[in-house]
Amino acid sequence: MQGCPTPKPGVLNVHLVSHSHDDLGWLKTVDQYYYGANNTIQRAGVQYILDSVMEELFRDPVKRFIQVETGFFAMWWAEQSEEMKEKVRVLIEEGRLEFIGGGWSMNDEATAHYSSIIDNVAWGMRRAPNRLRYLAEEFGTCGRPRVAWQIDPFGHSREQAAIFAGMGFDGLFFGRLDYRDKEQRVANKTMEIVWHGTEDFVNDPTRDLFTGVLFNHYSPPPGFCFDILCDDVIIDNPRSPGYNVPSKVDEFVTWAEKASAGFRTKHVMATMGNDFNYQDAHVWYKNLDKLIKYVNEQRGDTVHLLYSTPSCYLKSIQEDSSVQWPEKMDDFFPYASDNNSYWTGYFSSRPTFKRFIRTSDLFLQVVASMGKQLGSAFPSPGSEENLSQMREVMGVNMHHDAVTGTAKQHVTDDYYRLISLGLDATWTVVRDALKSMMGGGGTLEMSHCPFLNISSCEVSENENTLILTLYNPLGRPRMSKRERHPSRHLCEMTPSGHVLPSDGLTPFPYVYPALTHPPSRCILDVARIDPFRPDQARESWVPGTIMEMDHFGKQLGSAFPSPGSEENLSQMREVMGVNMHHDAVTGTAKQHVTDDYYRLISLGLDATWTVVRDALKSMMGGGGTLEMSHCPFLNISSCEVSENENTLILTLYNPLGRPRSHPARVPVPPAGGGDAPVYHVYDHTGAELTVDVMPIPGPVLTVPGRSSSAKFELVFLASLPPMGFANFYITRAGSKSKSGVVRKTEILDDDAADFTLSNSEVSVTFNGETRMTKGMKRRDTRRGFTQELLYYNSMEGNNSEAQFRASGAYILRPNGTDPVSPGKASRTIVYRGDVVEEVHQEYGSWLSQVVRLYGSSPWLEVKWLVGPIPFQDGVGKEVINRMCLDMATGGKFHTDSNGRESLTRTRDTRESFTLGEEFEPVAGNYYPINSRLFLRDEAQGTQFTVLTDRAQGGGSIHDGELELMIHRRCLYDDAFGVEEALNETAHGEGLVASGSHYALLSELSEGMGVIKEEEKRIFYEPLPIFSPTTMTLQDFTSAPMNQRSLLKTALPEGINLLTLENWRGGSLLLRLEHFVERKENGQPVTLDIKDLFVDLDVVSVEEVTLDGNKPLDSTKRLCWKTAHQPCSGAEEKLETNPDTERLNTVVTLEPMTIRSFLLETAASNAIKP
Repeated sequence: MQGCPTPKPGVLNVHLVSHSHDDLGWLKTVDQYYYGANNTIQRAGVQYILDSVMEELFRDPVKRFIQVETGFFAMWWAEQSEEMKEKVRVLIEEGRLEFIGGGWSMNDEATAHYSSIIDNVAWGMRRAPNRLRYLAEEFGTCGRPRVAWQIDPFGHSREQAAIFAGMGFDGLFFGRLDYRDKEQRVANKTMEIVWHGTEDFVNDPTRDLFTGVLFNHYSPPPGFCFDILCDDVIIDNPRSPGYNVPSKVDEFVTWAEKASAGFRTKHVMATMGNDFNYQDAHVWYKNLDKLIKYVNEQRGDTVHLLYSTPSCYLKSIQEDSSVQWPEKMDDFFPYASDNNSYWTGYFSSRPTFKRFIRTSDLFLQVVASMGKQLGSAFPSPGSEENLSQMREVMGVNMHHDAVTGTAKQHVTDDYYRLISLGLDATWTVVRDALKSMMGGGGTLEMSHCPFLNISSCEVSENENTLILTLYNPLGRPRMSKRERHPSRHLCEMTPSGHVLPSDGLTPFPYVYPALTHPPSRCILDVARIDPFRPDQARESWVPGTIMEMDHFGKQLGSAFPSPGSEENLSQMREVMGVNMHHDAVTGTAKQHVTDDYYRLISLGLDATWTVVRDALKSMMGGGGTLEMSHCPFLNISSCEVSENENTLILTLYNPLGRPRSHPARVPVPPAGGGDAPVYHVYDHTGAELTVDVMPIPGPVLTVPGRSSSAKFELVFLASLPPMGFANFYITRAGSKSKSGVVRKTEILDDDAADFTLSNSEVSVTFNGETRMTKGMKRRDTRRGFTQELLYYNSMEGNNSEAQFRASGAYILRPNGTDPVSPGKASRTIVYRGDVVEEVHQEYGSWLSQVVRLYGSSPWLEVKWLVGPIPFQDGVGKEVINRMCLDMATGGKFHTDSNGRESLTRTRDTRESFTLGEEFEPVAGNYYPINSRLFLRDEAQGTQFTVLTDRAQGGGSIHDGELELMIHRRCLYDDAFGVEEALNETAHGEGLVASGSHYALLSELSEGMGVIKEEEKRIFYEPLPIFSPTTMTLQDFTSAPMNQRSLLKTALPEGINLLTLENWRGGSLLLRLEHFVERKENGQPVTLDIKDLFVDLDVVSVEEVTLDGNKPLDSTKRLCWKTAHQPCSGAEEKLETNPDTERLNTVVTLEPMTIRSFLLETAASNAIKP
């Protein structure tokens, strides 16, 4: 800020900010935007913008420009000569080229999880191999962004503000807010505020963020767009008939004075740029020079124009010590641009893509944090490159037109492709690391099953004996119930030789469109071929778990840093950064752009998978020759390994820092004659486990594109260590075992008796006549309870006026307030096993669900399967899952903010402004849900909570009701730029989507602890890896490493290990979070970092900003005076703690805090089995 221009005192200073908003995918793919291809859709080429801007900045030291999207800048930087790079460094040092925001992409704020947001910004300011070193390392102090720039996301979250504050940002600027909110803020001079990022630290200014609303979105004032894409120009030759200097001066000054009326200082910002502007920067700057010259000459006594940046603007207004800034506690959702256009549809658009992003991102996190634990080098070359690839992929997919689901279809297809490739690359790291950890797993051929969501797994379907390895990413033990493998005649055994009984149920898992098949690495050019032809389907989709892949990658990557692993993770980080973009995660990009987002994620997953494989091999000690594989189609109960191998090893990795009991699922083929197969399943000690062998529901078997022999699933509870893995030996049996076919009852009579699902914790009663739930009882609490799948008919319209707005990718606008019922279930079957009880229900040909209770779990799972949504009647449909209870909720309900803090919502009400009478009663009460939606009845002391497995839209339209939108198929565009209807198809038919909701009835006295813990278990889903084997059970139980944890002890309750990954200079970045709020009775927790990890000798700890790129004790921020907080100086330090001395490894976590540390460790090259 030292090089900022000097404002003119006593007059209105207009800060001209030259910028270009460059989407990492929307109407075109990332590559098309960068290179300027496919200009028939949009004339845009980012490389030309940067080339042109640099030349103008070199010519004139007065001119300035801000660069926002690090992903595009990294692509450009890689192509530059050393001479050019040195010249650019000078621009940055002088403050004439300024990095703003810093994220790999401009992430979405509604549908992005907080961990993904942190990673997107952190990776944007970190190193991309062979492209860009850390921004601060490459460009010095001036290279580190100080201002956030979220100008295009469609609403703004409080958690996003908290994250920026924790990273040391001085301020945030954005462009979109409700039109009524803006009107009121202009009138009250509250366009600039101090935003409290958390309710737990209201009086702590280090948790606050100065926030400004841009007056004219992010566009130039009307009549002053000087881009080659515009027609505006200043003609300053008096002899020309078009001479317009006087009128242009008057117009601009009038605009500036009008804009300044909403602000409290003598400064106002004018954004001089727009989407993909400055491809010919000379045109822009020549006209800006004229504008500055003539306004300052002719009206300089009242108005002064100057080239500036957001940082310089902040510095100018902060120096006015007389201003007391207004404050804000709530968020800026939902966003409405008129009374019929509520941007709440994208909360749910492209549901399969949202799930794909979440699970792949988790995989990257796991891989990155697993590696450094047990050795100084990965056992395979290229692992770091694979991790870097996945980081880039995930960075791309955080883009506000990627994860949102608002890109064109061909772009979304490309996002899928990138993620799939990234998962493949990262998988190799996981495989090799697990083999090393296992010690004796040298002959295992590990694989993963990507189609378990449709009960398909090649290994379990084709092998008579196999080993199941489950890795638990939680920092605490857990019992797992995830893997249901398509089976033939297998029985399951523990490592000690005990046979497990089995049932065999399907998970109704997630179904995604296919673009890339990781095993073949076949990449489809979706712009030239039909990506939905059935014969291309297997090559075109890898539904690996995105958030899971990300987290798993980070865990493994930090434990086993091998050549290439960081590059693979980097690729995935960048892809996820792009997919946090506000037209990616939202689902609002054109279809071909959405296809490209799929492509990017596919690439990232390919890269990251190599990291997973190598890291797990290392963890297993002698597992180097295991042929590990992942099954990308487990979401449709399909896995090649389990379908074709008689014996296999299932490895489950738990990324949580606590042990867990996880319901494992393995898809397997039937026995002869189509009967239920028999299996033995053994845990790592050789103890035989109880297994249910259950049929895969018919709707899953007929999912378009599913090609699998699996007809059954093995279901057993897997006990997993904290942040570690366990192996399970699975073999097909010729004799009876502890596996058993479940008891089946089909409800056929119209006057059938009521029936229940129950366990020791909860019971749910179904009405025998209607087939619907009618009541729920938990402990001493009993409530009337109904759950049903319904749909709204979408509003049609030509969008010529607000009243004719159609429902589309961005906009939710149901045609009416009452959803349509599909009628009574056409088929209802009750299955009761030793592990799980389920009710399978079908509603015609396109709606079905499984209602499920496991063991002693208090959570009711509703597994829904929707699609292909029919459209023959010419009407779009938007499907919801609605749950109703007899609770008095007084119009209030509660949502999460990016998966972190809870916010209270009041129906038909906004905290900051008056809503008025003209609004959409359904869409206007929808909010973004990343993890939880709940109701409270204060009088009765009860709470009802629903947890989600992906970002969705939801709300409470009536007291005692919760609804979540799970799938959308709209036949009209909503006219906000995509120019495509939200009509996703796969395999020539409408897209099928599947997922889960988890419901809990509790007493308020129980608090939120059990809910937050379950939320973490859902998010940090164990990673399954499959390895065909010729081992005998005795060989398996004598293997040196069939279970291993990376932690010495489980993390305390309420504490989560958010990040552990390799950082610069051989150090590790550790993020620990306390996720219980003070109002939920959260208490401080103290722990010793040096006592956390196995075989990791921590010798020093340095606390850093949330992004990990700057020491906390040297980070200063501008301070802002409010009614509750004085400001005594220009800057203040972020809060530091007495426990952050470098040699002090004991730290205390206050409720709802995230603390980041750089760890220096003693060298350790040996794996210690």
